[in-house]
Amino acid sequence: VKNLVKQIVIRHTNSATDKLQTVQNILESQLVYFRELELKANWLADQRFTDLQMDLAMRKVLGVGREETDIPTRTQGIMDQLKENFIAGRGIDEGFRGTAWAAVNAFSEYSNHQRGTRGVEGEAAIASRRFESVLLGQGAAFNDKAFHSVDEILAD
Repeated sequence: VKNLVKQIVIRHTNSATDKLQTVQNILESQLVYFRELELKANWLADQRFTDLQMDLAMRKVLGVGREETDIPTRTQGIMDQLKENFIAGRGIDEGFRGTAWAAVNAFSEYSNHQRGTRGVEGEAAIASRRFESVLLGQGAAFNDKAFHSVDEILAD
């Protein structure tokens, strides 16, 4: 990836100590975030998530009303794929099937691996576009919305 930063260089100047403190603060906040994410993921893996809850999550994430029955063909296709991922997606074995973690994974599998990519051809270009999307683009937003939707449904 062109703009990937592999290292941070801080020159030994008067402001080096402040810059090092800033980097340390960023790293510490990331560690806290990942520890909290680990706890949340483990909790989601222990929570049952029904087909009805999955339907509600899909509707929230895709912007389909609760009572809406005339769903566009493309959106219905996405919902069908998400249901399949929820039941038998990558990494969904007997231990996680039917859990909130399986629901979160159904969405991320779709956005990270199955969602179409426009305007690019070739495996490397598609992989690069997906990588960017998952980290900073629509994929990241989609996954975040799905994660929070599943969590909100459990809280109701």
